Amino acid sequence: MLIIGLNNDVVQTVLNFLEKTILNCHSFKDDNRGEDCRLLEPQEQLDNLDYYLNMSEEIKPDFLRQSEREKLFRVRKTVMESLKDRGYVVADSEIEMTEEQFLQKYGENFKRKDLDFSRSKHVNPLDKICVFFVDENDVLGIKQLEAYVDRMKEASVSRAMLILAQAPSQMAKRVIESRTLTCHVEYFLDQELMFNVTKHDMVPKHQLLTADEVKILVDQYHLTLSQLPQIQVTDPVARYLGVMPGQVLKISRPSETAGKYVTYRVVV
Repeated sequence: MLIIGLNNDVVQTVLNFLEKTILNCHSFKDDNRGEDCRLLEPQEQLDNLDYYLNMSEEIKPDFLRQSEREKLFRVRKTVMESLKDRGYVVADSEIEMTEEQFLQKYGENFKRKDLDFSRSKHVNPLDKICVFFVDENDVLGIKQLEAYVDRMKEASVSRAMLILAQAPSQMAKRVIESRTLTCHVEYFLDQELMFNVTKHDMVPKHQLLTADEVKILVDQYHLTLSQLPQIQVTDPVARYLGVMPGQVLKISRPSETAGKYVTYRVVV
């Protein structure tokens, strides 16, 4: 659907703008399309929305450019929260940064690549991850994927997170999901990072167990990992935490009777 990736406030702002300035008139000349336009029905307004969201920056209304900045501000914040929850070094100030501070740091006309950065783990500074914001006009393909892997090797980094404005090619997606690359690469679409999934009221707390904690668990209950309930590696929270198949998540839910209900799931 055309409005995927935009929060409700932005969508409503866009529709209000179009209704007041474009869609609410019976006839006008659209110089960019070279055709006369008539009053559009509500569904046609949504169908027409894609054109205005994807028009060139030179003619895009200011509020649309601002919404793009707001989107990347929110995406970056969620990425920072994700990395901190994974154990990477992320200062509170980077998460608490306001949109005004964000624009002061990166400027009004920043490019997506300006947001690229890397972080190290608290427990092992040599364990690093690179975050790459792929250009909004690029569809991630095999060639681009190989270029990012080369950059990782040059930086001696074994893990990367790619932030995409649009879905990758099917071939690139299959290569990433097959985990056959020499480096570990994961990707997220912008719309998947517009909010932090772990902060939703209905999402219980998920905690990744260390290898020692897993050993204690299986020894205590005389289990094998195959006997544990499963959680898919594609689960939104599993992806947010960057877990790998074979790892174990501790999931804690409030309980009216026990106070807290704890389950364990192995990632598959």
